[in-house]
Amino acid sequence: MGALQILEQEPAHLVVIEAEADDMTCSEIAEAIRDIDNESARFTYNIIVEGESSVELSQAFTQS
Repeated sequence: MGALQILEQEPAHLVVIEAEADDMTCSEIAEAIRDIDNESARFTYNIIVEGESSVELSQAFTQS
């Protein structure tokens, strides 16, 4: 199951989008999230990260 399909089932308040996604651009992902939000009457904040900072951000969220 892909991230967008999970988001349809499990709402999120915030989604962090890495700029180097393989199959979709950041704007396509943000638009898909907006479409999901419109269908379910909710709002999800999107943060787009790119470059070296995305690696650091990912590590910050996975470290305990």
